Amino acid sequence: MRTMEQTSDRLTGLSRQYFTERHLGSPMELSQVLGLVPRLSAGALHARTAVLRLADEETGAYDQVYRFDLAQPEMPDAAEEALAGLTRRETVPFLIPDLREDDRLAPHAPGRPVSAISVPLLQNQALIGTLCVFDRIPARPGGPAVFEDQDVNLLVTLATEAGIAIENARLFRAAAQRADELAALREVGQAIARRLELGEVLEAIATGAMRLLGSQHSQILLWDEEAQCLRYGSAVGTEAERVKTQSFAGGRGVNVAVARTRRPVLVDDYQASPYALPEFPDVVATITTPVLFGERLLGILHVHTTEAGKRFSPSDLRKLEMLATQAAIAIENARLHSATVRRGEQLATLNELTGTLSTVLAPPAVAEAILRAVQMLLPVHGGQLWECRDGKTLTLITAGGVGTFSGQTRLDIGAGLVGLAAASREVVYSGDVRTDPRFVNQAWAAAQGFISAIALPLVQGDRVTGALVVLTRAAYHFSGEEIVLLRAFAAHAAIALENARLHE
Repeated sequence: MRTMEQTSDRLTGLSRQYFTERHLGSPMELSQVLGLVPRLSAGALHARTAVLRLADEETGAYDQVYRFDLAQPEMPDAAEEALAGLTRRETVPFLIPDLREDDRLAPHAPGRPVSAISVPLLQNQALIGTLCVFDRIPARPGGPAVFEDQDVNLLVTLATEAGIAIENARLFRAAAQRADELAALREVGQAIARRLELGEVLEAIATGAMRLLGSQHSQILLWDEEAQCLRYGSAVGTEAERVKTQSFAGGRGVNVAVARTRRPVLVDDYQASPYALPEFPDVVATITTPVLFGERLLGILHVHTTEAGKRFSPSDLRKLEMLATQAAIAIENARLHSATVRRGEQLATLNELTGTLSTVLAPPAVAEAILRAVQMLLPVHGGQLWECRDGKTLTLITAGGVGTFSGQTRLDIGAGLVGLAAASREVVYSGDVRTDPRFVNQAWAAAQGFISAIALPLVQGDRVTGALVVLTRAAYHFSGEEIVLLRAFAAHAAIALENARLHE
């Protein structure tokens, strides 16, 4: 008789195992799998309660993700938590005939006999959770009210199938999430790509970042390579106006840290972090990534939240980094477009100015026209025109600025900034004429407020006929394209000045 009962139980177990595997083997969303595993476990083992715990993918904590109770819950959570903890520590199945008789579980056991089984959930030999069942219901009157070894084997098999199903569901969810992210990024990227003006591009990038991460604020800051600091680019959201006046000097804050290290930073608790600034007392969490074009830093992309309890995830960081890649290309394209437009405008202006210069015949008038023309081409604020008639000496014809010129008007070729340009027939640059001893008229430059200067030789055939100096009232580094444009203008200016001399 006992043999027939064992055979019947075995067939029932195999039937339930087949039923379970058939269900868990079907493709499902993660939430469906998490709910199905405890229900199937309770049904397969005639248990009143089944609990599934899984390790949180971000925090690593083993949280209760689903609990099934056949009737009104009688099993205390503390008993399940204690048994699950024991299973995690030992990483082996446990069969407990009566919780009250196990010293480790007795303090949490209910006041009646309760049997339990707990098994670990493994993936590639790594623990990902636990599955516990409690309180066996006799399949028939007089049947066993405690779990047996065959029940342990069945739950182990079920846990194996559950681990596979959970992994598949996570992969499915990750693929779906990845597809959604790519779709959102593609949409944002298209919105950015439709714009050519740098200001519009930056605003679209900041808007896209805030939308992708579901935050209240985002900003993009541009890297000034010459000054080695961040400058305002664009900001959207609740903090936009405040960012416009924020200073990024002195190495303060997470934005500066990311720009210097060129590594992304995710801050879960901003106020407790070393990046916290007193002027931002309401910021809760931040996420920041560099915007790189190849090895060159273009700026940083930053998102933060003021919502209590809000945190950013590694998935958010991945999305922001992908957006930063698109942003770098868009920024570079916008700059190239701007440079192309500016170059076309400058060439048109150059052609117009050279035509105007050819109609001026008096040397002093030519000199004045040259200085006015160069200020129309580039963001310069004044200048000097020197001529050389004897091949040895430079004489100042005119100096553009405010008020009357007072200073040295004759130089030997090779002396000073102007003389060096004439002697070398090369462009000579000064970052600050107020302190550069090569600039002989420092008092005049200081009075005018000039800072940066560039001197270019005027060459006619094989002769140096003079030199042109242009000055700015702000620290300015002339780009390669601007120097090419200045050289072209200097060549036309040399011709105009020579024509005026011949006319004279």
